[in-house]
Amino acid sequence: VLTTVLVYGLARTPSGLAVERLILAGVAVSALFGAISSTLLLMADDRVQVALTWLIGSLSGRGWPEVQVAGAYILVGLGLGWGQARALNLLSLGEEMAVSLGIPLVRTRVVIGLVAAWLAATAVSVGGLIGFVGLVVPHMVRQGVGSDYRWLLPLSALAGATLLSGADILSRLGPIELPVGIVTAVMGAPFFGWLLWQQGAGR
Repeated sequence: VLTTVLVYGLARTPSGLAVERLILAGVAVSALFGAISSTLLLMADDRVQVALTWLIGSLSGRGWPEVQVAGAYILVGLGLGWGQARALNLLSLGEEMAVSLGIPLVRTRVVIGLVAAWLAATAVSVGGLIGFVGLVVPHMVRQGVGSDYRWLLPLSALAGATLLSGADILSRLGPIELPVGIVTAVMGAPFFGWLLWQQGAGR
């Protein structure tokens, strides 16, 4: 959450938030904290394997105590996110339209960014850096229910949980249990590439 605040602070201009600055600030801060993570790994000695498992993403050793602790934070985050569904629907029509309909643009962007960071931080604290779930699942759900965020947000949460559970089961089928982050990457990367190709072909 503090990282998100830092990125927003770097991206802020007198006229508001600039998308280009937001992307560049995200890249810079990501590189900084990536370097810090690498330094900590070099200093970890016998705990490198545990750290690598967390960086790849794994649900091994996680149980109901973690679900109970993280679940409370996730429910709060989902509630706050669902409360911004109307604003998200209007923003999807364009910034000028949203502002003309009474949406405070900067404040709404900050709230949405903080809620997304809250949810991501909660998930990462339990399972590590499990990739592609947040990229692939909303696109899949959008194909079925459309772009109304009142439905898209809760259904994406359920679909993401279902996909992650299935990937975790697949990761345990072989003679060696794989980190679930590897399975989601193998499943998600081709789908995301196909999705980009479809969008490019549509143009």
